[in-house]
Formats: sequence, C-alpha cells, structure tokens
Amino acid sequence: MGRITCEHLPHPWITPRRESLRAGTPARLPAVDWTVTSADGDLSINPCAPLKQSVCDSSSYACLNQGSYFTNYASQYGSSKSNPEDTIVTINLNQGDYCMLNNPYNVDVIFTCGSGEGTPVPVGHSDSDPCKYVVTWSTKYACAGKSSSGGISGGGVFLIIFFVTLILYFSIGAFYNYKFRGLQGIEILPNSEFWMSLPSYIKDGCRFTYQKIMGLFGGSSSSGGHESF
Repeated sequence: MGRITCEHLPHPWITPRRESLRAGTPARLPAVDWTVTSADGDLSINPCAPLKQSVCDSSSYACLNQGSYFTNYASQYGSSKSNPEDTIVTINLNQGDYCMLNNPYNVDVIFTCGSGEGTPVPVGHSDSDPCKYVVTWSTKYACAGKSSSGGISGGGVFLIIFFVTLILYFSIGAFYNYKFRGLQGIEILPNSEFWMSLPSYIKDGCRFTYQKIMGLFGGSSSSGGHESF
C-alpha cells in the first residue's frame, strides 16, 4: 500500500516504509465530507481538507455532532505511519477542541485496502487515550496502483541493448570488410585479430588471477608458470 494521496492536493501522505518499492499510482481520495452515524453521534470527517459543511469551526477536519452540542476533533493534518507489514496506513488529524489536561482532541483514521470507496467506520474513543477518536476505513484509496512486476527489469533492458549492439557491431563490420576491403573467412569479422586472440587473453587472465589467489593463501608459482604447492 504505502501511501494515501488526496485529490487536488500536491503532496501525498507518504508512510516511511518501502515507498520506493511501490509501483503505479493509487486512486486519489476525494476531498469531500463524509458523515456517518455512531453511538456517540453524527461524525463528519474529511481527511484531506477542512469540512465544507459543519456545525463546528470552519477549520475543522472532523466534527462530532451530538445534538445538543458538538465537538471539533481536528483542525489540521498531523502525521502518518504504517504497520511493519505496510498493509495499514494510519492518518492522524489533530489540534481539535480542548479535551483534558491541556490535550486537544485528535482522530486516527486507519486505512486498509478494500474494494470500492468504502465508508469511514467510527470505532469510538481509544481505550488508552480518551482524547483520541478512532475511525477505520477499508477503501480502494488505500490500495497501491498497478504493479510493475510484469515489466522488464533494468538488468533485462541492459542485456537487450548489449546483445542488439553486439549483433549490429558484427553485422555492420562484416559487411564493411567484405564490401569495401574484400576480406573473406574469419578475417571478415571486425577487429578479427583481437577476437582470435581473446581466448588466449582470457586464459592468461584466469592464470594470473589463480596465481594471485593462491599467493594469498600461502601458495607460490614457479617461473615457468606451473603452480607448486
């Protein structure tokens, strides 16, 4: 999952885990008011922007209307985080009305990937923090975009370019040597002397590397190039 992105806003709420591994663009959460009824009253919430219609303050992101009175639970976006498996994104909206002990009300919106828009589900006040109101939301807006796992990796692209370049090199070089230099046989290859000597170069390189490695482990080599142990 990795992120929740609001519609019409330039910045995503990026969670700290594995964002660089996520591919595609997730659906954008529309900046609209959502109103749901809970045991505590009617909760209006907009995780992306201040509520457009609310009995609370004009800066309110979350407002709980309990009929005879109402409470502003959040006036700004606070932070975001994900669980270790990166399957849940929690958005905290804070700076609501005064709660207790000089602590303002705040709201945790817990997003999980689901089908369709879904609906915010009020859970109620947190057992560990009476000033925190918890809302869960299973929605497509918390799902990552199309995966790129079926595409060609960077290594695959490199190999394709390498072999295409190699084929063009030999084809064009052989054509030039045959057409304009009148060469035939093995000499038709571009830089044929180098390619004919390449196996010998590889053999010498392997022998040199072997001798160096054996020297590190206490072995030695004779002047004739034969290893002794």
